[in-house]
Amino acid sequence: MAKMRTTVRWWNASTQSGNQSAATAALRANAAAILSQTYQLLTSTMNYTAFSCTWPGGQWITANNVESIHNSIHNSVGGYGHMQFPEVAGFDPVFWLHHANVDRLFALWQALHRDSYITPTVNAYGSYYEPVGTVDSGTSALAPFHSDQGGTLFTSDGVRHLSTFGYSYPDLADWDMTPDELEQSVRAHVNSLYNPNRNTSIAPSVRRLLKKATNVAQSFSHITLDLAQNLRVNNLDRQWSITVLVDRFPTETSFVIDFFMGEVPEEVSSWATAPNLIATYAQFGPANVTALHPDGYPSGQVRGEISITHTVAAGVSRGLIASLSPEHVIPVLRRGLNWRARTPSGIEVSLHELSGLSISVSSRSVVPSNTRERFPVYGPVEWQGSVIRGKPCGAARPHGYV
Repeated sequence: MAKMRTTVRWWNASTQSGNQSAATAALRANAAAILSQTYQLLTSTMNYTAFSCTWPGGQWITANNVESIHNSIHNSVGGYGHMQFPEVAGFDPVFWLHHANVDRLFALWQALHRDSYITPTVNAYGSYYEPVGTVDSGTSALAPFHSDQGGTLFTSDGVRHLSTFGYSYPDLADWDMTPDELEQSVRAHVNSLYNPNRNTSIAPSVRRLLKKATNVAQSFSHITLDLAQNLRVNNLDRQWSITVLVDRFPTETSFVIDFFMGEVPEEVSSWATAPNLIATYAQFGPANVTALHPDGYPSGQVRGEISITHTVAAGVSRGLIASLSPEHVIPVLRRGLNWRARTPSGIEVSLHELSGLSISVSSRSVVPSNTRERFPVYGPVEWQGSVIRGKPCGAARPHGYV
């Protein structure tokens, strides 16, 4: 990638060309899941450390985090292209738009949860500036970014507020507002964007049992963002998720795990945009881990969450599932849920080669939002171990979950 004269997305080595249409299709294929993950991240993750990264110093608080969502966008846009690899992603102009939106999500979350911020955490991986084992805190230097001409480096505490740099975002009109007023305003904006009030229902017009469907993949295909929004997936009385736990560097390069309802397509090249794709978990890693860590891969694990509520809700709407309740959903997921791993270049990776990999399914009850200024109230996580029993790398609950 570093030797190319222009940036590319979804590079095809055979044709020696990129494919922007593939990037667009991959983004659309993951849009419904990203909608739910983003809304739940803003509305139910109360701890900054858990919100901000894929593995918060060994603490298990929640699997949903902004870094994992960020990784998914890198994968969807890049494919086997510049955005897929940290070393060269910044050369694609969309990198800057993407990271501006990540900054916006941070700012929205901070307005909603202003009392939670960085807690000192051991850096398990190190950097060019810090050795492995350094304790990072709000006062740690953010090298190489200087705050003045004298060589002083910015710190996280010093850049906590957007006002430090004199800018904001349309959903953060934070001038002439008290913190409480800003929080209420942001709640309304978040609901308008990610959980708009639509007079729709997931109740099916015609009931039919899943066992009568001749093809599970076909029955659960083409679950688009528009359908998810029409079903109001972020305001249902139960949410369903997949949790992925895996070593930080289980392979020489980055990888993804694609989740499907029904049979997995034979051609690996079709997985990223298959009609029955639920969503993709993406590990955003360097092109060559050994070159980055010649003395051995650092230990440690990362986690992420894939929302599957859009798939379950579509099943109810289409008459394939009686309700969102576990007794109705579990048999369907047990029969239909499958997953496979691949490299960005389209080579299948054995799931058992991904050290530390465990995949779990959970749900939680929800009291839906009933006003524009209120968020749903989420119940405790309920692990649905019977869904993944006997499936590759399935775990009743993630290791270390408390």
